[in-house]
Amino acid sequence: MLPLTEPFSEKYLKKLIGRTDIEDALKRLDRLTQEEARMAAAQVLNVANTVDARVQGIADNMLSVDNRMTSIDDRVADVGDRLKEVDEQMKGVNEQVTGVDDRVKDVNDQVKGVNDWVKGVDDQVKGVDDRVMAVDDKVKAVDDKIAAVVDGA
Repeated sequence: MLPLTEPFSEKYLKKLIGRTDIEDALKRLDRLTQEEARMAAAQVLNVANTVDARVQGIADNMLSVDNRMTSIDDRVADVGDRLKEVDEQMKGVNEQVTGVDDRVKDVNDQVKGVNDWVKGVDDQVKGVDDRVMAVDDKVKAVDDKIAAVVDGA
């Protein structure tokens, strides 16, 4: 036999005899492998579609959250504007209170002046009271002398 035909002769002989069961089995295995690959691809596609739907749901939720956050930002900006207005009003009130405080100091100074004046009047009344007591003592002394003269007469 020729060396080139020797390795192929067994295969050729098997085909001639009709022994193709190994080749048939290999063909069936190849078809099953291809079918399994298609089924795996179909499952991967199914999982991908499920993940896509869930991601879309999350995206919708995020959009809703984003819209709510925008609304909250608007409200916070409104509150900030209102706080600025209140701050301006508080500055005006503070200026008014400062003016009242100055006026109260002026009134307090006037009350101190009146208090000093009343003290001066009180001192004068005490002086008058002391003089009245001195006059009273003199009148009593005169009264005692008159009583002594009336008793001795």
